[in-house]
Amino acid sequence: VVYSPNGRLAASGSDDCSILIWNVLDKIPFLTLKTHNEPISALAFSPNSEILVSAAQANEIIIWDTATWIELYHIAPPTPAQTLAFTSDGLFLLAGTSDGTLTIWNATDDFTPFASWKLNQSAIVFMEFSADRRVMVTGGLERDCVVWDVASLYTPQPNARPIGDGRVVYAAALSPDGLRVVTAFDDGVCVVWDTASGVALVELHEHAGPVWAVAFSPDGSLIVSGADDGSVRVVNSFSGERVRDLADQGAMINAVAFSPDGQFVSAGGADKTARLWSMRTGEVVLVCNEHDDDVTHLMFAPNGATLASGSLEGSVYIRSIVVVD
Repeated sequence: VVYSPNGRLAASGSDDCSILIWNVLDKIPFLTLKTHNEPISALAFSPNSEILVSAAQANEIIIWDTATWIELYHIAPPTPAQTLAFTSDGLFLLAGTSDGTLTIWNATDDFTPFASWKLNQSAIVFMEFSADRRVMVTGGLERDCVVWDVASLYTPQPNARPIGDGRVVYAAALSPDGLRVVTAFDDGVCVVWDTASGVALVELHEHAGPVWAVAFSPDGSLIVSGADDGSVRVVNSFSGERVRDLADQGAMINAVAFSPDGQFVSAGGADKTARLWSMRTGEVVLVCNEHDDDVTHLMFAPNGATLASGSLEGSVYIRSIVVVD
């Protein structure tokens, strides 16, 4: 599930090969795109919201015009794309593929191939950015992750470096300023690293099982993590001190997110439910149980007014956040 940067549209992809386009104001889909012949693996809007890019579990990426929903281009990555993103200026499209290659296309030149780099050793299943999109981290279920200086992707030799200690990284997130990255591991530990030096700054021992999801707060002062044991914890990102011990959901957590203003935390998982907690009180303020299977994706709208959740069985719900905190 992805929101357009202008907050007016959302797009969701499914294993049935279709893409639903949503009017966020109405919270209902108004269009179904059915060109792909394989399950949808990734979606991304351009920074100006004028283009939607979709990838499927095949060597195919489609560029759509969001005004007319005409297919502008079809491009073929070397292997199926698992993640998609635009650079902040909208000039380049990035794709992380199933063989660990980061492939780049020039969006101003009919999406012609520009460069490709292979520093990851397995499928790139996450591609996270700092708030200013100058720093990026890529990785998957492999030892370590890779931190990139995005501007250097346009040069003959990008500035990129592995971060980690050899343990398999399950999830990662960048601080808004790009100076730190937090990685999550299967032993319940998260580690915060300095992105420039690769030095570990603090270890977080908050969970009893694999940590599947992590996120920084918008101001970078907090980290939320969700784990296989159903626990959701919020800690100080500098000291590692626990700030909130949010009620265990009793089932594996697949996704966590802070609201854009940092006042709320959401988590969703194997109990088919997405929950919203107040950071001020630590109490649950909203329970969303519309899904019939694991909640796998969560995303707040850019203005924080709505929360979208996606489930393993393909359903997507967008609901307004009306909370008296």
